[in-house]
Amino acid sequence: LIELWLKKAGHQVIKAESGLKALEILAGPKKPDLILLDIKMPGMDGYAFCERLQRSQDLAWIPVVFLTGLDAEQDRARAFALGGVDFVVKPAKEAALLQTVQRQLKTKAHWDTVLHKKPKPTDFFPFKEFLVQWLNLAGESQYKLLNAPSERLYAVAAEQGILSSQVAQCISQYL
Repeated sequence: LIELWLKKAGHQVIKAESGLKALEILAGPKKPDLILLDIKMPGMDGYAFCERLQRSQDLAWIPVVFLTGLDAEQDRARAFALGGVDFVVKPAKEAALLQTVQRQLKTKAHWDTVLHKKPKPTDFFPFKEFLVQWLNLAGESQYKLLNAPSERLYAVAAEQGILSSQVAQCISQYL
C-alpha cells in the first residue's frame, strides 16, 4: 500500500525485504534520497540497520524515516538517537506519510546544496538580506551587515549589538 501511495505521488521506489538486502542495494552506485525503515525486519532490525548506515560516510547523509507499528516512547527515542529524522506509526495515513516524505526530501535537498556546493560571494548576499529582514534592521545597522564580508559577519553583527546566537538561529532558519 505504501509503495502504491509513493508511486502514485511520483516517487521511484526500491524495496528491500531485509536490512541485509538494503545494504546490498546501497553498495551500488545509485543512492536513494530517502529511506523508509521498519524496526521489525528479518535478520537485522531497523535499529541495527540505521546504526550501520550512520557509520558510513557515504550513506549517513541519507535521511531515514522510521515507519513502524511500534509506538512506545523508547522506540521513538532510540530511532532518533540512532540517526532517524522522523517517525511514522503504522497504519500510516496516506496524506500524512506523503507530507513527511516531501518534507524530508526538501530538507535533504537543502542540505545537499549546502554540503556539496562551493559557495560564491554572490550566494552570500541573499542570506545577508534574509538576516537583515529576520532581525528587522534598518539604517546604519542594515547597511553595515549588508556590506560585511562573510568572514566578518559575526564581528559586524556583534558591533551592532546582535548576539552570535541570533545570527546562528538565522542561519538555521535560512537553511
